[in-house]
Formats: sequence, structure tokens, C-alpha cells
Amino acid sequence: MNEKIKPSRRTVVNIISSAAVFLLMLAMNFMLPYITDDVHFNCVWLDIVPSENDRLVESFSDIIESMKNYYSLCGGRVILHFICYIFVQLPKWVFNIVNSVFFLLLGIITYKIAALECGEKEAPVWLLPLIYAVYLLDTPSFGDDCLWLSGSINYLWSCVLLLTDIYLIIKYLPDGKPGTYLLCAFPIALSAALNETTGCILIVTAFLVFLKNARKRRKYIYIYYSVRSRECCLFCSARETAEERTITPK
Repeated sequence: MNEKIKPSRRTVVNIISSAAVFLLMLAMNFMLPYITDDVHFNCVWLDIVPSENDRLVESFSDIIESMKNYYSLCGGRVILHFICYIFVQLPKWVFNIVNSVFFLLLGIITYKIAALECGEKEAPVWLLPLIYAVYLLDTPSFGDDCLWLSGSINYLWSCVLLLTDIYLIIKYLPDGKPGTYLLCAFPIALSAALNETTGCILIVTAFLVFLKNARKRRKYIYIYYSVRSRECCLFCSARETAEERTITPK
């Protein structure tokens, strides 16, 4: 007769803390309604500031038109604001659930990065609850960054992808295997395309990992970092000009 495998104390603590944080985030998301910036995504984007010329989004083509206008006005964050447009058209409870999941992922990926440095078995049992507590209690403008729809998508969601990239860089790039470079390429490119800061953060992080593992590198790692860094810088460029500041409504 096979003996039942009992979950470790660490597993129990992680499950309970994750469930508690998810329910807390879900409750806070349900208590926070949409605000003015979120409501703006109900309209076709014609300018940074809403005006009497705005018209409601009625089709997917209106969202595409808005993103073209937004790119001309602001440059970056087109992907994130496209996601904002999609979620504003859906019932609010859909965003509430997805946003709560992303906050869980933020804690989990931070935990994974910490475990890479100290080893998961050596990590304190209360590490994940401590990480959640720090994010809940010590995040500047917590409501703006983790509850507000537009703010959450721009900062919380993009931060999860950025930390995932950092996790992949720390865990796999020091191996010096060509396949691991391809594994990291797409999420790094996507993260760099999200806003004007993530590309630079990734360049600095990748360079620090490179310095830490310089003796283990092969020659083509230099090419990899050069291409990735250039890619991040290209995605960070903006097209805003004085002439493009206002879009003439059709």
C-alpha cells in the first residue's frame, strides 16, 4: 500500500498565502469602479484629453484606429492600451479576476527569482507571504499601480512580464546554450515594446548577468546582447511631434 505524500510546510504556507492574497485583491478590485482615464477607452482616441469630438467605440476597427492615433500622439504603450480597450469593452468582473491573478503572478515570479539566488530549499518558509506583504503594504500608489484598470495594465501586468524576462535571463542565459537565447528573445522583445522604461531595465539587467558570468560566456553571447539591446532601444523610441499632437476627427 502506497503511503500518501504529505505536502511540505512550505507548500501549505504558499497555497494559503496565495489564496488569501487572491481573495483580498479580488475584493479590492470589485470595490474600485472605473475612473475617468478608463472611461476614455470607451471612445475612439483622438487626443490625450477627451473632448466633445470623441465618439464611442462601436467595432474592432475603431480600436485599431485609436491605436494608430495613439501611436502618432504618444509613441509607446500601444500594446498595453490596446489591452485596455479590450477590457473596457468587457464586463468589469472579467478584469477583476484577471488583475487579481496578475498580482499573484507578481509575487510568484519574485519568489522564483529570490529562490534562484538562495536555492528554493534554503529559502525561508515564509518568503512568499513576506513578498506579498511588501507588495501590499509598501508599493507607492498601490491603487494606481495595482487596482486602477489602466494603471494595472500599464504597470502591474508589464512588471510581471519584465520580471519573467529577468528570471529567464538569470536562470538560462549563463548556460551558454544557443537554444536558451531563442527562449528569451520573444518575451524580451515584447517586454521592451510595452512602455518606455522596460527596455532600458532589461538592458541593464542582462549586462549585469553578463558581467557575473563573463568567464562562462561564448563568443556569440556578445552578438546576442548587442542585438537585444538595440532592439530594446528601438522599441523605446517615440514619434510624437508638434504637428501630430492633435488628430483631426473623421
